[in-house]
Amino acid sequence: MQKSISNAELNKAYFDKKMPASTQLKIKNKKCLELASFLIKQNSAKQNSIKKVLDLGCADCAFLTGLQKSFPELSLTGCDNSSLVEKKCKALALDFKKANFEQKLPFSNNEFDLISCQQVIEHLQDPEFFVQEISRILKSNSFLLISTPNLLSLPNRLRML
Repeated sequence: MQKSISNAELNKAYFDKKMPASTQLKIKNKKCLELASFLIKQNSAKQNSIKKVLDLGCADCAFLTGLQKSFPELSLTGCDNSSLVEKKCKALALDFKKANFEQKLPFSNNEFDLISCQQVIEHLQDPEFFVQEISRILKSNSFLLISTPNLLSLPNRLRML
């Protein structure tokens, strides 16, 4: 069993300027994976258990492969705008849909039980439209995990001086 990430480790990932960005992102992604795993386990016996998961902006597919290892019964789909990410997902035997997040997402209404969107929304011109699209494809009483940098945090403000 993997050790859970402590709050101190998570804070270090956000605030340590010496830590490489790739390491910071791995720690943040691992925390999202831990939360998703917790939600899946907590809802496994319920009528609305989590069966279909979508990762919007799946990048290196680490979130999906982490879930794939722990929950092989899940239907996992990655979605990104990159052909390189598409190749990586297909190589890992993951479902993939290529999409521009500024347009309607290529999924049916009420399709997913859990959607993850890590470090994506801050790059969009119309994040409100994107959230409406997520709402459209997410089943009611389901879960959405969004992470985004806090641009107004004290360390980020100090960097702008």
